[in-house]
Parts: sequence; structure tokens; C-alpha cells
Amino acid sequence: MDYTYYNNNSTNINLTIDKKMEVRNNTLLKYYKFEYFEKLLNTKTLYFRSIAKFKDKYEGIAQFHSFKKFITRCKNNVSSDYAQNVASNFLNRRNEYFASCWTVNNSESYMMWKAYSDIEEGLAIVTTMNDLLDSLKIETYESNKDIFEIQKFFHGILDYGYKSNWDSDHIIAFGKNVFFQDENEFRIVIYKHPIEKETISLSIDIDINKLINKIILAPQSSPQFQIKVRKLLTTKNLNTDLLKRSKLMSDETEIIKEYYQSLNIENKL
Repeated sequence: MDYTYYNNNSTNINLTIDKKMEVRNNTLLKYYKFEYFEKLLNTKTLYFRSIAKFKDKYEGIAQFHSFKKFITRCKNNVSSDYAQNVASNFLNRRNEYFASCWTVNNSESYMMWKAYSDIEEGLAIVTTMNDLLDSLKIETYESNKDIFEIQKFFHGILDYGYKSNWDSDHIIAFGKNVFFQDENEFRIVIYKHPIEKETISLSIDIDINKLINKIILAPQSSPQFQIKVRKLLTTKNLNTDLLKRSKLMSDETEIIKEYYQSLNIENKL
């Protein structure tokens, strides 16, 4: 694992990465329901959700098995109040981390369409790690004036199954249960302290033109939905050429056309 900090830039927490991979040029996808995609374009902000609110309830609990053993030892040797306080502190730390999650993949995933978008009225943004990082406008700061305040951001590929060495406190935001490994997730994490109670998300300014390489329409999207998306892009002064059809569920005619094109033969379909 590489852990490098730069005063004015993001920290790269480089987990479980094949050293042969050109990671920063890798293709990323993020799946959206139309309403959230429209909000992204309207606000020009990227949504970061508290990792404490993710489906994986082990999110943000560093070295979970060691944590359980530690709590067990506490219960055997100290008061139950102390053990409960330690457990509470572990869990509360998660509230200071917020993540934007992306899939590292050169192609679409039917599973991801179903889990995070809408198979009929959804979209997927395609970008690269470089373009995503360059498009973000995140203010980082650290102040010791009246109240200690800090905001930093980090990025990396997730450690599924908590296999990596935990030599950074911030690494807690990059471990995930092995049951989610099919998502092949890359995430950007914001650490913010102190955080107001019950804060479940942050919105960060973003350069839409730098972010979006292309937009894939949902596999079963109707012509009416495609027109709806085109109109939205036009109103936002975005090039409609960014729109691409999903290759997941091409009909027979499209398959035959692609076959003829690959052979450089004119077809009459």
C-alpha cells in the first residue's frame, strides 16, 4: 500500500492495486437514476454520502476482527460502560468520512444497472480517474485557531476483506466487506472534523465538462426517454454527442448492423 500526502492535493491511498495497471487512466463508471443525474447537472456538485449510512454496516470499522477482540477483552477486564464507550467512539468516527463511489470497469455491468440505477430510465457517466480528480473543486484546510478544524480528501481502490496493513487512520474509509467485491469500487473520500450532528452528505463543486467523457443510456431506455435526456443536455449546453446507447441489450437488428460494419459491408437493414 502506498500512502502519500500532499499539502494542496489529494492523498492517494493505493489499495490492492495491480502494479501493472495504469490506474489513473482507468475507466470509471457511475450509475444514476435520472432525477439524480439531473440534480448533478443543475447544481454542478458531486454528492458525497456519509460512509456510516452505506449498506455495508462494517463500513469505516478498521480491522473489524481486531476491533471485536479488543471489545471482548474490554468486557472481560473493565466495566461495561467503558467497553460501550470504546465501541461508540469506533462507530462515531465513521460520521466524519464522506464518499463518492465509482466502478472501475471498461464495460457496463447489468448488476450495477439494477442496483444503483434504473434499467429503463437511468444513465451511467463514464470518465477516468484523472478526469474525475481534475474536475473536483475541493477546499482542503487545517486550522488550530478557535476550534480545531480539518478537511482533507483521499482517493483509492477499496480493500475487500480488510487484507491490507492499516498504517493510516484514514484507511478506515477504504475497507469493505468481501461480499461487495463485484462492485470493484474506486472512491474519493472527504474527511471533515468537526462535523455537525446528523450530517449525512456533502455536496462538492465540480466541473461537469471535465468530468463527463460520455453518458450511457439505460439498456431498456425508450425513445421518449432518450429525447428527454437530449433536451436536458441541450439546456445545459452539453454536447449531445456524449450520449451513447447501452450495448447490454442490443436487438437483433443492431447486432447484425454491427456485424456488417465490422466486415465493411453495406447492409440493407
